[in-house]
Amino acid sequence: MSERVIVHVDMNAFFASVEQRDNPHLRGKPIIVCGNPKSRTVVAACSYEAKALGITNGMSVFEARQLYPHVILVGGNPEKYVDAARRIFAICVEFTPQVEVFSIDEAFLDVTGTWRLFAATPEDLARLIKQRIREAHGLTCSIGIAPNKLLAKLASDLQKPDGLIRITDAHLTALLARLPVETLCGVGEHLKAHLNDLGIVTCADLGRAPASMLTARFGLIGASLKRMGQGVDERPVGMFNEEADVKSMGHAYTLPRDTEDNEEILGTLLRLCERVGRRLRADGYAGRTISLTVRYKDFSMISHARTIPYAVDSGLRIYQVARRLVEASCRPLPQRVRLLGVSVSHLTRHQRQLSFLEEELRLERLDRCLDRIADRFGECCVVRASASTPLTPKSHGFLLKHRRGLVLG
Repeated sequence: MSERVIVHVDMNAFFASVEQRDNPHLRGKPIIVCGNPKSRTVVAACSYEAKALGITNGMSVFEARQLYPHVILVGGNPEKYVDAARRIFAICVEFTPQVEVFSIDEAFLDVTGTWRLFAATPEDLARLIKQRIREAHGLTCSIGIAPNKLLAKLASDLQKPDGLIRITDAHLTALLARLPVETLCGVGEHLKAHLNDLGIVTCADLGRAPASMLTARFGLIGASLKRMGQGVDERPVGMFNEEADVKSMGHAYTLPRDTEDNEEILGTLLRLCERVGRRLRADGYAGRTISLTVRYKDFSMISHARTIPYAVDSGLRIYQVARRLVEASCRPLPQRVRLLGVSVSHLTRHQRQLSFLEEELRLERLDRCLDRIADRFGECCVVRASASTPLTPKSHGFLLKHRRGLVLG
């Protein structure tokens, strides 16, 4: 059986590159894609010119401006990025039906059985994919080729932008010996620190570490970590049209200003719950566990959850549980609140418990009516009276503009 050939396509500074493609005046300049530039927001993406100045994704815009006061802020346009991503993934499907979308700007392709139909070598196939994306959409990507998904992603990260690296068994040992352990997908700063405490600095160190030691320190993932350090990954590449199992749905919102105002906190919480409920209903889900996240002014954070006996998809019912979590865990407030988040997990699909209580039936009819209005006129067009100051909705980390609308009594 021939060695698997897995390709990882990673778009370069995707959101920023789309903006630079569409606006010639932004090309070659340090730009930040963020939420509303006039409000408190963070860097969702930045161009390579901005990265060269030390600006990174997730940094606050205030910090970015301290590094370079003249950086250009661009309000994000999620719909445009999603559309661009769909078109790029459609190109990938031309080369193999086994395309697994990893994020909005990344995908894995299993070309083991198809690369010979298009090119003389896997590298030539990768160049063809890069050319198709560049000619069709004016964007560049970095591509990694390897026998598995773990190494393919590692390879695509080794050369950016517009890179192409192939990892084969022949030089895998030498590569793992020189690469720091944090280059492996899934090893973040926190895990890296724990591994370094154990004397594990390189990927090869991780691969040589006793499984018993890793399991004792990290539990069930210890054995998986050892395989990662050896470059072993047996996960298959999914199909483009396969639906991934949804584990949870949620929304978080950074308030325009830190606040301890109870009405503002609860109003924001209700609006978040309504958005989560709408997403659940749109995809036919309901859930039993409601989780609350609160981040305070000093960036400290608490998270609490409660599981109820029945699955819900109503924003109001989610809010009733979330509010009890607030009252139980955040009273009195230790300091001003910066961010609120709500999520629902333990999901079931198309298995919602039917109710014959008039109050519940009325609530269901009201939710369906609000969904139809939102589908036609946009979210936040009609809101409950206690949530009469609509959120600036978030999607893919950006803030979207909205029109203030009607209020339900």
